[in-house]
Amino acid sequence: MKPIRVFIRSSLLDAYIYAGHLFAVFTDGTLRVLPLIKVFEKLESQCPELASVLKLAILRNDWLLNPQMATLFYANYFLDAFTSVWQKATVQDFHVDLENEDWQVMWELPSLPIYDMRVYAMRVYLGHREGIHEGLIRIVKNEVRPHNGLAKVFDARTISISARSGELLFSADDEGLFHGSLWDNAQVDSHTTVSEKSYAKKSLRTGWKGFDFLNYEKNSHFAYVKNEIQRVSQKQRTYIYSQTDESSEKIRISKLATDTYPMESFFSQSYLFPLDEVQYCFNDSKSSFFFLRDGHFLKVNWTGAQQGARLSSKFSDFLETSGKNILGKPCSAIAFPSGCVIEFFDRVVLVHDDEIFDIENHPAVSVRTFPTSKRFRRLVCVTCEDGVALHAVFPARSEVLKEAYRAISEE
Repeated sequence: MKPIRVFIRSSLLDAYIYAGHLFAVFTDGTLRVLPLIKVFEKLESQCPELASVLKLAILRNDWLLNPQMATLFYANYFLDAFTSVWQKATVQDFHVDLENEDWQVMWELPSLPIYDMRVYAMRVYLGHREGIHEGLIRIVKNEVRPHNGLAKVFDARTISISARSGELLFSADDEGLFHGSLWDNAQVDSHTTVSEKSYAKKSLRTGWKGFDFLNYEKNSHFAYVKNEIQRVSQKQRTYIYSQTDESSEKIRISKLATDTYPMESFFSQSYLFPLDEVQYCFNDSKSSFFFLRDGHFLKVNWTGAQQGARLSSKFSDFLETSGKNILGKPCSAIAFPSGCVIEFFDRVVLVHDDEIFDIENHPAVSVRTFPTSKRFRRLVCVTCEDGVALHAVFPARSEVLKEAYRAISEE
């Protein structure tokens, strides 16, 4: 089913959703924050008859797939009635105009452009040509406040940032892959400690596979990096997180990069397809995705436990399941529940539940999803030249059935 699209007009360079707020880099060199409730209130005044659906789409899309809703959706007549209202919202042209006072200015940025940004564990990370700056935030009565000024924590030009279990991975292209940890902080308010050691000679980006990760040395090639882990208690955690938007993981990565395996070693096991046919690949926690030069787009699942992970010898082809071709080499691609989001030079495509939608028909500045978020896992945030588009995606029927069976079996 087509997603609901809400467009917020503003002069932005990048945007990220965290803890019920939209964090945005503006063209004037400021980082500002906007409560999403303000977006909903303007939508509610525009279209009050769709307010209940828009609230679920923009503010609490986790409720679309919680046990209570999944159990209701298990009854087809209720699911059909709700999806009928959702479809009415998908054909609406929702545009939101905001005043300057709606945005709260957090910091003046030290450098533009921002190559990547990440809001994680109550911290804002900004990667740019001069390195990484970090700013701490706190939430008081649902209001985000800067906890101090921006501090530089890394010097090399950083193009990609990822995070898991209190560990940060900083991709610095030809400078290599670097690691920052929140576990090494002496105090909660301490800035991230970044190791000077490079864990790989080259890194364009990384993707987490459980508590291991894949380092992409090229867009068409990765190395699988294994980590050692240990179980910890909440009292041992040395950093804070957003309880409304992040899970309280009880696993710590005790040692990073204990082993590294080239991409070729996994293909020798499974005999999938020639490596020189891959022009772009990416992953989520369970699968890897491959764009081939002949236009095929394949999904291959990872199998085995963390200490024995391998690629399955079987794959699924989105061309066969969707009946629609995806042409061109991606600029970027990100996994999404029951699918993925692909950025091409001139458009952004959502692949979801064996369907393919062009969700933006023009170039994008950045495309973001929030797979570890509690409330915003089903939102896609696309920053464009004249604003930011939020796309709310309805759960696939297979997701609804899976959650309904789980909820019923636990009763």
